[in-house]
Amino acid sequence: MLNPTSLPSFHIIVYLPPSSTLSPTQSTVSIPNLDFVLDRMAVRFGNLQNVVEFGSLNVTSGRGGVDAVYVSADRVDVRTGENSVRGRWNITESIIVNNTEGSIVAEIILHDSAGTGSNDNATLDSPFSKRRRTLPGDEGTHQARRYYFTNPTTSVTAAKAIPSENNGDESAINQYDEAVSQNDSPEESIYSENGVTQRRTVSTWFMTAEGILAVAYLHQPTTVSLSGLFINGAGDTSISLHPNYIGPFVLKNTWGQVRVPPPMPVTNLDPTHKGRIRALAFGDIDIPDAGIYVDNGLNETVLQDSAVAFSGAVYWRGANDASAPTRQNGVLTGGTGNNTLTPKEVQRLEEADGEVLVMNSWGDVAVTFDGR
Repeated sequence: MLNPTSLPSFHIIVYLPPSSTLSPTQSTVSIPNLDFVLDRMAVRFGNLQNVVEFGSLNVTSGRGGVDAVYVSADRVDVRTGENSVRGRWNITESIIVNNTEGSIVAEIILHDSAGTGSNDNATLDSPFSKRRRTLPGDEGTHQARRYYFTNPTTSVTAAKAIPSENNGDESAINQYDEAVSQNDSPEESIYSENGVTQRRTVSTWFMTAEGILAVAYLHQPTTVSLSGLFINGAGDTSISLHPNYIGPFVLKNTWGQVRVPPPMPVTNLDPTHKGRIRALAFGDIDIPDAGIYVDNGLNETVLQDSAVAFSGAVYWRGANDASAPTRQNGVLTGGTGNNTLTPKEVQRLEEADGEVLVMNSWGDVAVTFDGR
């Protein structure tokens, strides 16, 4: 059909069979691979929770946006420009969203597909409908978000970091486009070796050359480690991490404010049910030989000398236990004491194997570690 400007346009609607939603015993429809390669068309997904699960979902559009009410998939790769990408994503292996000149608003559900984190099923409300600008020191006036408990159906994971020296600009983002391949995603799953439970690493990449970048993690089991990379060339960035994130972070902003309010205690979300509180420590961190920090040109010397970047770590700290964390077999474990840990001590915790890197150029950055 023709639109008012006499340019060819198309409206394609894909309907699922009624049996996929009407039968209470029918399992979800599995689609191994679905690719959209478009020029100026947007892609919209309805609420596909418990209806469809994708293996690999790829969307490439020159100027079309993406709007997803709820999508479950193993791998998601979205490449678009001059339009917004918004959605709630429940993924098992990888999610990459690369948007040039457009905003990104994402709600992420991290889930342990092996089911070993069943004792931890805290899923948070989305903060986007009621977020306000929170400055350090005024957290007491912030109305705490509601928390409820549910069991998400699928999981979320994402891709490994790749080498790139970037300042958050479009050219750096394009380098990721050239380097990332369909199969360049982690396959580390949770397994048991010599009686020790291994953790799945979930990497999530969100990159835009210009626009708002807002990402909220609604669910993260204790058996899943997060590797989060957020790059914004020009625009405000807002990251809301789930309270179960334990590990280091690096925040870099070339021009603009960086707001990191002290975390609320959220003792009701302590996965060990011991009433621990969220704790935040600023300072130097150890940079591993591999990972998103090194791959993006950061090392300990660069961080110490930088005037636009700072680092720290976040963890669970005991609210009433006066004893300090203990070392077992050379590994600092527990984190249940009232003694505040340094970021490097947090990194030696067994569960502190996550990574978070925010690189912003022109705009404000706000990061929270308590789910608000």
